[in-house]
Amino acid sequence: FRRRALAGVAVALLFSAITVAVAQTPVTLNFVDADIDVVAKAVGELTGKTFVLDPRVKGKINIQSAKGVAPGLAYPTFLSALRMAGFAAVEGPGGIVRVVPEVDAKALPTAVGEAGGASGSYSGAITTKVIPLIHQSAGQLVNALRPLVAAANALTVYPPGNAIIITDYGDNIRKVEAVIARLDTPNVGA
Repeated sequence: FRRRALAGVAVALLFSAITVAVAQTPVTLNFVDADIDVVAKAVGELTGKTFVLDPRVKGKINIQSAKGVAPGLAYPTFLSALRMAGFAAVEGPGGIVRVVPEVDAKALPTAVGEAGGASGSYSGAITTKVIPLIHQSAGQLVNALRPLVAAANALTVYPPGNAIIITDYGDNIRKVEAVIARLDTPNVGA
């Protein structure tokens, strides 16, 4: 029995090593004028994510890599291609990613995070963040931030908590957070 148990452990370790090696093997992304649903299926197989495409998500995208890239880059690259085609990904629980027209993305439930904390989303996915301010008025600061957020995305003020709530792509939220960090300082000479 002990030999079988040790053999089972050895096989499990070997399988784990093979799985890690395969997961780190570079992949070449070569989708030229490819249907979005075909690319979503391929990226889903690479990442283990399940994509649910809105019926209005139609069209073709181009993703090309001259040489192999880490499999972990396939998903953010796909998100960038979707964004350029006017679509957005909204991540849900269990690795389910809904792909919708960008203008509809902010109305869907998204991951919510606090300022400075990770919401678990990729930079190319739509997310919502609550950013409390310490020194400045959120109502006044929001006017300086509006040009940084596309009209299709949400930027609102929550006065009782002196907070800004933003729904946008994760990479843009980080940019807005950096601007807020520079502006939310005590008034000099006040």
